[in-house]
Amino acid sequence: MANHVKISTIAAKTPTTNPGTSQDAVDQMIHYWQGRFAQVLSDQPDLIVVPECCDRYPAHNAEESQAYYQLRGTQISDYFASVARQHQSYIAYPALRQIEDGSWRT
Repeated sequence: MANHVKISTIAAKTPTTNPGTSQDAVDQMIHYWQGRFAQVLSDQPDLIVVPECCDRYPAHNAEESQAYYQLRGTQISDYFASVARQHQSYIAYPALRQIEDGSWRT
């Protein structure tokens, strides 16, 4: 017997502004993704797939990106996990993360 799974994909451009590297930048990104998730959650998907590095600001230079990622830490993945839990779903979130040895991985 087949187990049907509903998958939603979100192909969204991240904000093109440069909000700097403060907590406000992380909060703005979470707010941005709240709006994107609202577009698909009414369909009650089992899995939501977001673009690779979907939480980056393209306007950041290399130094700003690194500072933003260090500040961001797990805040966005924690937010995505809370959305998934609340809606009994999974979210595929490929993001740049710093691992224990200090290197960055996707």
